[in-house]
Amino acid sequence: MSVDLDLLNVILLAFALVFIFEGILYSLFPNYMKKVSIFILNLSLDRIRFLGFIFCFIGIIILYLI
Repeated sequence: MSVDLDLLNVILLAFALVFIFEGILYSLFPNYMKKVSIFILNLSLDRIRFLGFIFCFIGIIILYLI
């Protein structure tokens, strides 16, 4: 079985999956997500930027492994 997806469909699929998983987290753990949001607001901009780079790097590694 092969699935033929063009680039636009893959990008839309990725965005849809992000929204689904974010929605699940906020729906199931609203108190925890509120604490996480407050924690992030208290971080410095450099620390937030560093965390963003780490998450991007992890995403690139996962894409490479797929």
